Amino acid sequence: MPKNIVNSIKERMDLETGVSWEHIGTGMEGIVFSAETDTFTGLGGIIKSKPVKVARRVSNWMFQGTVSEQSQKAAYNVFFKNILASILDAHAIGSLYSVGHISVPLETFSYGDFSGYGYKYVEGNEGWPCRFYYKDFGDYCPTRFREEKEVLRLFNSYGIRVGHDSSDSHDGRTGKNIIYLSDDSEDMSVGLLGKGWRRIDFGTISLPVNLDILNSKKDLGYLGEHELLFKLSRDYLSDQKIIEPSDELVKEVFGFREYAIDRLV
Repeated sequence: MPKNIVNSIKERMDLETGVSWEHIGTGMEGIVFSAETDTFTGLGGIIKSKPVKVARRVSNWMFQGTVSEQSQKAAYNVFFKNILASILDAHAIGSLYSVGHISVPLETFSYGDFSGYGYKYVEGNEGWPCRFYYKDFGDYCPTRFREEKEVLRLFNSYGIRVGHDSSDSHDGRTGKNIIYLSDDSEDMSVGLLGKGWRRIDFGTISLPVNLDILNSKKDLGYLGEHELLFKLSRDYLSDQKIIEPSDELVKEVFGFREYAIDRLV
C-alpha cells in the first residue's frame, strides 16, 4: 500500500472529524484506522456520546477519483454484513454462548474519494497461534477457541462464514481477521485458546455469505426489535442493484446505532 494513499486518507479523516486517526492495518480489501471519538456519523444522522475508541475501515481505497456507485455499494455491503452478524451475536449471548464474538458496527462515512464504516475497537491482537505442539501426539495440532464450535454452528446455519479466512495465507500458522485477547480460560497444553475473541473483517473475500441459506430463514421473531433491521439488511445484500439504502432501512439502522452506542457507554 503506497504510503501517500494512507497519509491522504488519514489527513482527510483528521480534517473531517477533528481527531487524529492512527493507521493500524492494511488488508487486501481495506485500510483500518483507530481513534477515540465522541461523534458518530452515518445513516440516520450524527450521534453524540461519551468518547469511545473506534476502528474505521476504509473499504474502497483501491478506487480512484470520486466515490463510484460500485465502491459505495461495496462499503455498504461490508457494513450490513457486520450488522447482520452483530444482531445474531447479541441475541446468542447468554443462551448459546457467554460473551460476544462479533465487532459492533457504529457508523458509516464517505469523504469524496473514499468511504467505509466504523466499529467498536476490539482490544487484543491478530497473530494468535493456529497450532500448538501436542506432547501426547508428538506433533503439531490445530488450536481452537472456547465457544468457537457454538459460534460457527450458529453463523453457518445462516450462511455467514465467520470462520473463513482466519489464518495466514502463507503458512497457516498465525491467525488473522479475528482479534484475540488472552484470558484465564486459555489452556494451551491442549491447544485451547480463551473466550476473548471477536471477528472484525466482513469484506467480500474475507467473509462470504451464502444468500440462499440466509434468505431461507423465515422464523426471525426471536430477534425482537431487531427483526425488521435484520430482514431489511438481508434484502439490501441480496439486491446488487440497490446502492442507497431505503428510508425504512436508514431509520432502522439509526435505531440500532443508538442502541449499540448506548450499550458501549
